[in-house]
Amino acid sequence: KGKAKMIKPKKPLKRKDQIMIDEEVARNLEAQMQAKLEEEERLARQKEEEDNIALIES
Repeated sequence: KGKAKMIKPKKPLKRKDQIMIDEEVARNLEAQMQAKLEEEERLARQKEEEDNIALIES
């Protein structure tokens, strides 16, 4: 999980290249955050459903 060594380019990146890299990093981060949010929502729905079943059975 993100433990790779960072390799510095031999020459500085051009502005356009840096923007493209930044956008890719932002997209990856957003996808990770969205996946985590969806997982948390799924777990919350599952817990709520289990609580409802327990309430009905008691």
